[in-house]
Amino acid sequence: MFWAFDVGNGCLFEIQRTGEKPPLTHLHVAFRVKSKAEVDAFYRAALEAGAKDNGPPGPRPDYAENYYAGFVLDPDGYNIEAMINEA
Repeated sequence: MFWAFDVGNGCLFEIQRTGEKPPLTHLHVAFRVKSKAEVDAFYRAALEAGAKDNGPPGPRPDYAENYYAGFVLDPDGYNIEAMINEA
Protein backbone atom coordinates (compact mmCIF):
# COMPACT_ATOMS: atom_id res chain seq x y z
CA MET A 1 0.00 0.00 0.00
CA PHE A 2 1.09 3.53 -0.66
CA TRP A 3 -0.10 6.87 0.72
CA ALA A 4 0.95 10.38 -0.35
CA PHE A 5 0.12 13.57 1.53
CA ASP A 6 0.42 17.05 0.03
CA VAL A 7 2.27 19.13 2.63
CA GLY A 8 2.18 22.32 0.58
CA ASN A 9 4.70 24.24 -1.48
CA GLY A 10 4.79 21.45 -4.07
CA CYS A 11 6.03 18.87 -1.54
CA LEU A 12 4.67 15.46 -0.63
CA PHE A 13 5.12 13.22 2.38
CA GLU A 14 4.78 9.60 1.27
CA ILE A 15 4.42 6.33 3.18
CA GLN A 16 4.72 2.89 1.65
CA ARG A 17 4.02 -0.43 3.34
CA THR A 18 6.89 -2.84 2.74
CA GLY A 19 6.39 -6.29 1.34
CA GLU A 20 5.08 -5.14 -2.03
CA LYS A 21 6.35 -6.72 -5.24
CA PRO A 22 9.49 -5.30 -6.93
CA PRO A 23 10.62 -2.80 -8.18
CA LEU A 24 9.60 -1.12 -4.91
CA THR A 25 12.19 -1.16 -2.13
CA HIS A 26 11.99 -0.50 1.58
CA LEU A 27 13.05 3.11 1.02
CA HIS A 28 11.82 5.33 -1.78
CA VAL A 29 12.89 8.96 -2.10
CA ALA A 30 11.19 11.15 -4.70
CA PHE A 31 12.37 14.57 -5.83
CA ARG A 32 9.80 16.85 -7.47
CA VAL A 33 11.47 18.78 -10.31
CA LYS A 34 10.33 21.59 -12.60
CA SER A 35 10.49 19.91 -16.02
CA LYS A 36 10.67 16.63 -17.89
CA ALA A 37 14.16 17.69 -19.00
CA GLU A 38 15.23 17.75 -15.32
CA VAL A 39 13.84 14.22 -14.84
CA ASP A 40 15.85 13.09 -17.88
CA ALA A 41 19.01 14.86 -16.65
CA PHE A 42 18.67 13.34 -13.17
CA TYR A 43 18.34 9.85 -14.62
CA ARG A 44 21.37 10.23 -16.94
CA ALA A 45 23.54 11.74 -14.19
CA ALA A 46 22.58 9.03 -11.71
CA LEU A 47 23.45 6.24 -14.15
CA GLU A 48 26.76 7.92 -14.98
CA ALA A 49 27.49 8.09 -11.23
CA GLY A 50 26.94 4.35 -10.82
CA ALA A 51 23.23 4.01 -10.02
CA LYS A 52 21.25 1.19 -11.62
CA ASP A 53 18.20 1.63 -13.82
CA ASN A 54 14.88 1.06 -12.04
CA GLY A 55 12.61 2.59 -14.68
CA PRO A 56 13.68 5.02 -17.41
CA PRO A 57 12.13 8.48 -17.67
CA GLY A 58 8.66 8.46 -19.13
CA PRO A 59 4.96 8.93 -18.50
CA ARG A 60 3.41 7.03 -15.60
CA PRO A 61 -0.33 7.24 -16.35
CA ASP A 62 -1.04 4.61 -13.68
CA TYR A 63 0.15 7.15 -11.07
CA ALA A 64 -1.61 10.25 -12.46
CA GLU A 65 -2.57 11.66 -15.84
CA ASN A 66 0.43 14.01 -16.15
CA TYR A 67 2.96 12.07 -14.04
CA TYR A 68 6.42 11.78 -15.62
CA ALA A 69 9.25 10.14 -13.71
CA GLY A 70 12.55 8.29 -13.84
CA PHE A 71 13.77 5.79 -11.23
CA VAL A 72 17.21 4.53 -10.22
CA LEU A 73 18.57 2.30 -7.47
CA ASP A 74 21.39 3.84 -5.47
CA PRO A 75 24.41 1.75 -4.35
CA ASP A 76 22.47 0.59 -1.28
CA GLY A 77 19.52 -0.52 -3.42
CA TYR A 78 17.20 2.34 -2.47
CA ASN A 79 14.69 3.55 -5.06
CA ILE A 80 15.36 7.20 -5.99
CA GLU A 81 12.89 9.02 -8.22
CA ALA A 82 12.75 12.37 -10.01
CA MET A 83 9.23 13.33 -11.00
CA ILE A 84 6.91 16.01 -12.29
CA ASN A 85 3.13 15.92 -12.25
CA GLU A 86 2.07 18.89 -14.36
CA ALA A 87 0.47 19.23 -17.78
